[in-house]
Amino acid sequence: DGLDRIFLFYYRFDISSDGYFWIFDQYPDGSQDFASNECDVIYLATDSGEPASDYMLAVAAHEFQHMIHFNQDADESSWVDEGLGELAMWLFGHPDTISAFNTQPDNSLLAWNSQWADYIKTYLWTLYTYEQYGGQPLIWNLVHNPANSLAGYQAALQSLGYTETTSDVFRDWAAANYLDDTTVP
Repeated sequence: DGLDRIFLFYYRFDISSDGYFWIFDQYPDGSQDFASNECDVIYLATDSGEPASDYMLAVAAHEFQHMIHFNQDADESSWVDEGLGELAMWLFGHPDTISAFNTQPDNSLLAWNSQWADYIKTYLWTLYTYEQYGGQPLIWNLVHNPANSLAGYQAALQSLGYTETTSDVFRDWAAANYLDDTTVP
């Protein structure tokens, strides 16, 4: 938008969300199906917590990741983008609570339905790949690579010299999720 600032817009939402990044604000008004503020803006709910609370700052980090990612790879798969948003919250130091996905293990990693379990499954995948396969360089390469979904992960892994396929990583991630179950002896 040519401005050297990012706007944080706090208001009471009429949707079930603590915050969001509206991609249509990145386009000139009238050029898309939805209205545009024609600026870099992150919307944050005033009824989700104090604006300066750790949680709401983590939500801002999540949404800011979406803004950055959109600028680098506008057509990324939702599950990848949301997983990176969840990782941003973890990096900030206030991750979302692990719940819902652990009771729905058959929920496909690649299917994005905007359910709580979807956020958690993508968070767990992204955190696992971050911790096991290169940390921030992996994430940098993933966001800056035009390939999407698992192809983007495969390209990011290869760019760092890993020989594992995303199938290998998925198998190990699934095993790690299972073994993290405290009821398993």
